[in-house]
Amino acid sequence: MLAGPFAGRMCDQWGRRVSISTFIITWVACTVILFNVSNPRALVVLFVPWTALTISVRLTLNAFLAEAFPTSHRASAVAIQLLVSCLGNSFFLAAEPVLMQWLGSHYTATSLLTLISLSVLCLVGLLPETARCSLEEVAPERCPKTRTAEDSKKAELV
Repeated sequence: MLAGPFAGRMCDQWGRRVSISTFIITWVACTVILFNVSNPRALVVLFVPWTALTISVRLTLNAFLAEAFPTSHRASAVAIQLLVSCLGNSFFLAAEPVLMQWLGSHYTATSLLTLISLSVLCLVGLLPETARCSLEEVAPERCPKTRTAEDSKKAELV
């Protein structure tokens, strides 16, 4: 319950790119540990931060991608991100059994596939920092100005 507000506060204080990178790296490490630990008590202890990190990564990445694009393109950016996420999850589900047969371990296969999530850091590094900036500073609208009623009246007078 506190993961969302905590993640948002961290993004505001440290910046979106640093926070998201920290969340992703920590989530990957936590996932690899979670899938390779054999102690049931450790599983219970690790499950709580893993869940909080999962929520933090998803929430902050969605917000960051929505902020990093001009208003007219934000819905498309989020839709593309969701499409890539679905394709990535489908790839994971298809590749995991194949890797499991090859490696002989479900946990090792899952851990290796989780490392692919680090590729998101490349995208995060390419996008502008959005913390403490207005959305128009980050991603100004570049399409031509829409003609208003006042503009039409001025054109008629000339």
